[in-house]
Amino acid sequence: MKKPLVLLSAAGLLAMSACSNDGAAGFNGDIQQIPSTDEIQILNQDESDAMARMEDFSSVLFNTAAEHYQEVFTDADGNMLMSPLSAAMALAMKANICDDATAGKIARLVGYDNIDAVNSAYSKIIPNLCLKNSGATMSIANSVWYNSDFSINPEFASDINKNYYGEVTGLDFSAIEAKDIIRSWCALKTGNLINDMAPNVNRETLVLLANAFYFSANWDSAFDKSLTVDRDFAGTKKTVSVPMMHKDMRECLNYSETDRARIVTLPFQGAHTMTLVLPKDGISSDELSRGISFSALKEEATPVFANLHIDLPRFTATADIDLMTVLSHLGIPQFSMLSNMGIERISQTEILHKTSISTDENGIEMGAATVVKEDNILPGPQEHPDPEEINITFDRPFIFFITDHNSGLTLMAGRICNL
Repeated sequence: MKKPLVLLSAAGLLAMSACSNDGAAGFNGDIQQIPSTDEIQILNQDESDAMARMEDFSSVLFNTAAEHYQEVFTDADGNMLMSPLSAAMALAMKANICDDATAGKIARLVGYDNIDAVNSAYSKIIPNLCLKNSGATMSIANSVWYNSDFSINPEFASDINKNYYGEVTGLDFSAIEAKDIIRSWCALKTGNLINDMAPNVNRETLVLLANAFYFSANWDSAFDKSLTVDRDFAGTKKTVSVPMMHKDMRECLNYSETDRARIVTLPFQGAHTMTLVLPKDGISSDELSRGISFSALKEEATPVFANLHIDLPRFTATADIDLMTVLSHLGIPQFSMLSNMGIERISQTEILHKTSISTDENGIEMGAATVVKEDNILPGPQEHPDPEEINITFDRPFIFFITDHNSGLTLMAGRICNL
C-alpha cells in the first residue's frame, strides 16, 4: 500500500499525508508547455510591484553571498557566479510546501506578499522570459520528484504544471540511478552546461524541487576577432595573460559612472543587455560586491554620450554555491514543518546552486540549475521489508542487563562465562 501525497493548500507544491488513500493517483492530464508566442502577458499592479522587489532580492542575494564568500562557494578562487532568477524560482516553489510561517518569510524575501501572488506571477513571468521574438534563446524548466513510496494528488500536479509549467514525477530516491536521473535532467535542461548536479538523495528524501535554465544570445554588434589580442589581467592572486576582445562604439550612451564605479552596458540582439561594473581606484571588487544594488545602480548612473572603446576579456566561469547557507543568513530556516504537505514532520533543507557562463566575440552562453532537497529527519510510519531469517545461539560467554523502562534504570547486569 502506498502512502498518499495530498494537496492541502490551493497553490501547494507538494503535500504529503500520513493517512492512507489508495485512491490517490498521479497526474494523467496533458503536460502544459510554456506558450511559444510573441505576445507579452500583462502583469497586474501587484505582480508588477513584486517584480521590482524581486530585483532587490537579486541584489541582497548577491551581497550576502559576497559577505559570506568563503562559507558559500565550493571553489573560493575569488570569482562569484550565481543566478538570482533560478534561485528565486526554486525558492518560490519551496514556499508552497513549507509551514505558513516559513512560506511567508520566503515570499517576502523574494518580493511577494503571499504564496498565491508568487504562483500567479510566475505563470506569467515564465512565458514572458521565453518569448519567441526576444532575440535570444531562452529555456526554463521546473521539475518535482516525490518519493515513490507516496501517491500524488492530481490537483497538485495540475497546479504545478499550470503555474510553473513543471514536470511531476515519482522517484525511488534509494535507487542507485536516482542521482543519474536528476543529473541527466539538469544537463538536458541547461544545454549540458550543468552536467554534474547530483544531490545526495536517499530513502529519507521526501521531495526534490529543481529549476534549470539555458540562455544564449549574440551581441548586438559583434567584437571583431581580428582585434582580439593577449593582454595582462591583474587578478587578486596573480597577473595572467588572457585573450582581450576590443570594440569601438561610437556616439553611444552605453557608458556611465557613479562615485564608486565605471559602468558599461552592452546590448545583445533583442531584449537583453550585459552590464559591466569596474570599481574605481581605491575600491575593491569585494567591497563593491557586498554593497551593490542592481536597481540603484541603474537609477544613479547618468549615461554619458561618448565614443566608447572597450576591451573585455574572453572568459568562461562556473560556480557551485551552498545556497541554503546564503538564505540562512537572510532569515530562512534550514528546518521547517511540512504543514502544507499534510504531515506534522520536520524537514531539513539542502539547496544546491550551479552556474556556468561563457563569452566570446559573438556573444554569450550560460546556464544555471538550482535543486532544493527536503529530507525527513523524524521517522514516521514506514512499511517494513520482508523479515530476514536470522539464527543466533548463545553457546559461548555473553553479557546481559535488565532494564526498568519506566525509570530507565538498569536493574541487573552480568556476564555468563561458565555454566
